[in-house]
Amino acid sequence: MINYVALYLGLYIILNPLRDPSAGFEASYMFAESARLPKIFGSSRIHLGLIAGLVVVWLGYFILNRTKFGVEIRSIGHNQKFATYSGMPVGKTIIKISCIAGMFAGLGGACETLGNYQRFVFTGFTNHGWDGVMLAVLCHNRPEYMPLAAAFLAYIRTSADALNFSSSIPPEIVNIIQGIIIIFVASERFLSDWEHRAIVKNAADELKAIGGTN
Repeated sequence: MINYVALYLGLYIILNPLRDPSAGFEASYMFAESARLPKIFGSSRIHLGLIAGLVVVWLGYFILNRTKFGVEIRSIGHNQKFATYSGMPVGKTIIKISCIAGMFAGLGGACETLGNYQRFVFTGFTNHGWDGVMLAVLCHNRPEYMPLAAAFLAYIRTSADALNFSSSIPPEIVNIIQGIIIIFVASERFLSDWEHRAIVKNAADELKAIGGTN
């Protein structure tokens, strides 16, 4: 619910006090040229936000794997009861990581807007948040694999556009493929508990069998 509060508060600010009445449609004032992110490769759409994204990936890897705070995050994510029993500040850590995640998400949105557009125009949801969840599932919450997962998703969607122009294959087929991939990847996580119980049961049966033979 807080997401919707933040969303519509931001839209109110942009489309009312910061709205450009001369635009002829609901849009903000033009961004200053100094505020826009420069392109990296000439006329291509690749801009400085790519470097910012790689820096965020490195920061995420460093925080999760090289700091005490990262150990707390991973412990709480794997087993919140164990983290509480170990004396970790579960509630405080969840609030901290939510704030950090929100800042990173805001940075991503700023890079997307300032790198590709001349003004802010709200035409609907981009679903980048759900893309981030899907990518996190694909790379098993490991930041170092995020660029590869993002490149894979971009390849699939770009291929969908190419197929739509060059053949009669509908673009919805790509959404089906994405869904199948996520189902297979997520099923491994959902079935991990069952696999663990099966391993423990088989080990217990083998110990009983060994004890019976002795």
